[in-house]
Amino acid sequence: MFNQTIKILLGGTFAVYNEFGAQISEKIFRLNDDGSFDSSLNAIAHFDFYITSIALQQDGKIIVGGAFSSVSSTAQNKIVRLNTDGSLDSSFQTDSGFDDVVHSLLVQQNGKIIVVVVLQRIKELHMKT
Repeated sequence: MFNQTIKILLGGTFAVYNEFGAQISEKIFRLNDDGSFDSSLNAIAHFDFYITSIALQQDGKIIVGGAFSSVSSTAQNKIVRLNTDGSLDSSFQTDSGFDDVVHSLLVQQNGKIIVVVVLQRIKELHMKT
């Protein structure tokens, strides 16, 4: 995903990124447009499992989805928001998050977030007709 300053956010299953001898751990990092490591994203957030999707908000905050259940020892079920510096945004509240992996994210122009999950099971629904 490209942000406004032509930087590239990467997330996945990797644990270490190694460029020019610098080792950066934890499943998310950012590159400059020339492919060099961008140290301004201080990936303080430590994901306990893999990342599947990243979306960038207009204010530069980063929405991350995946299979993780905690970020930096804080329960964050499958979705989290990071500040522009990579730290955990504690103001982003999703109650208990999601039971299943977040496969895709999209931030609409109005700021609302679309989240795609594949449901493994559906609880009993009670609908009025």
